Amino acid sequence: MQIDTWETKIKNILNKYYAPLQNVGSYVLISAPILFYFFCIFIFSVNVPFWDDYDSLKQHMDFLSTSDTQERISILFKQHNEHRIVFNKTVFVLYDFLFQEINFKFLPLIGNSALLILFLFFYKSFVSAKNKPVLLIPIAWTLFQLANWRNMTWTLASLSNLYVLCFAGISFYFLSIERASRFYLGFLFAIFAVFTQGSGMGIFPIIWCFLLVTKKYKESILWLAGFIIIATIYFIGYEKPINHPSIWAALSNQTQLWGYFFLFLGGFVFFSKSCALALGFCFFIFFIFLTIRKYYLEKPSLYLFIVFLILVSAIASLTRSGYGMDQALVPRYKIISILLTISFYIVVADRFYIYRRKVKTFLFSSILFSMIFYSFSFEIGLESLTFHRFQMIKGIIEWSKSKKGLSYPQPDAASETLSLAMKKGIFHMSANHE
Repeated sequence: MQIDTWETKIKNILNKYYAPLQNVGSYVLISAPILFYFFCIFIFSVNVPFWDDYDSLKQHMDFLSTSDTQERISILFKQHNEHRIVFNKTVFVLYDFLFQEINFKFLPLIGNSALLILFLFFYKSFVSAKNKPVLLIPIAWTLFQLANWRNMTWTLASLSNLYVLCFAGISFYFLSIERASRFYLGFLFAIFAVFTQGSGMGIFPIIWCFLLVTKKYKESILWLAGFIIIATIYFIGYEKPINHPSIWAALSNQTQLWGYFFLFLGGFVFFSKSCALALGFCFFIFFIFLTIRKYYLEKPSLYLFIVFLILVSAIASLTRSGYGMDQALVPRYKIISILLTISFYIVVADRFYIYRRKVKTFLFSSILFSMIFYSFSFEIGLESLTFHRFQMIKGIIEWSKSKKGLSYPQPDAASETLSLAMKKGIFHMSANHE
């Protein structure tokens, strides 16, 4: 009979409790950036509209001022710049119905909740179930970083920029499941994406091509018919915004166009323009490699999501590169590069687990790099959030005294909108300094 030594007993105990303790530690490291992210949103958001929020507030009052159903539908689908932000307006209506006011301190929390759903989408994208909590740590520290500060406190930007990506991810997830009911759910969420932001329209050609490539001809005909109907509804009475650069002008300046495109893709590396360009180029080459290797057959939902991010970047380059290459690095666009980084991380992580080579080294390196990048963005993001809060409070205090100081291109129009909202009891000044 073999007698266990103290060393053997200790080793057995460690082996027994190592996995649970590792999971607890992983969940703590996952939760930390998420909780801090939403804490910052609550602390730094101010109950004051910012920029396009004034348009949303005005259209919401127009919606409430009429009882005619047809007119209300017309207001919901009314064009805002190049988008039809039905989802944004619906959130306003529901929030006002529930709380009898519009509060710009809490609405960004709703907008940023889209990131939690995207986090779940990435969780479902992993092939390996082993060590999944550990694999999620780099995703949490990359997705919930303060480089995304503009979307954190701007109501319209968070509801539009983040939820269109969220609905796209959900659509691709359902469409990758071989069931008729999931096909229609995928189509439904594609519609939600379109009427959250115009870029959601890109889901339809992506899926149509995918259905053709995978020889699902019946589904491709149904999808194309649905696309034509949705596109017809979307473009009825559509007008191109006058202040936007010309697409033809963008095509005539190929250097600026491709520079904008690669910067947009690599904007995750915000501290160096050259590094961002190089990273964007590497991302694009890697995407082409995945396409050649038919990754869309291996993991359809993640591949389609990557295609969508690339397409959004291409559309932004065509429509906005006329503003100059540096515009690709504005904070509200960085979410695309962040999501692309996470998507490629999952592709690489799966490869390490499939071939079982240097898995621990890969995990340690991924966690370390994600935390290093988080720390780089932390100070800049915190300073930007602090300054933005200061400016918003300063502006509303000045407005309460002189009717000037609001953050909107047309100050008089913003002042009129805010005054009317207060008169109607939709907006309350009392919450501004909490």
